[in-house]
Amino acid sequence: MSIPGKIEHILVFALKRVGEILVTTPLIRGLAKSYPNANIEVVIDNYYKDVLLKNPYIDALHLLRPHEKPLQIFEKAREFNARSYSITIDVL
Repeated sequence: MSIPGKIEHILVFALKRVGEILVTTPLIRGLAKSYPNANIEVVIDNYYKDVLLKNPYIDALHLLRPHEKPLQIFEKAREFNARSYSITIDVL
């Protein structure tokens, strides 16, 4: 179990439909309030970027584009894996 003061980087995958992404916003707000010093990044489908684009609790928005080739997606996954995230959440 992690100590809350040690949570520095949080990655949230919100790759679902717009309704599920809207439900994700309270989660992101809760994470920001629970871990005020943490950097929160969100991975989202480019099509839905406007839903979270101006969310004040998100430090970085990573967009997946629909025409990316599998190799490009694999490279992005490797980049995320190389970073040191304290918490990674996949919103189902």
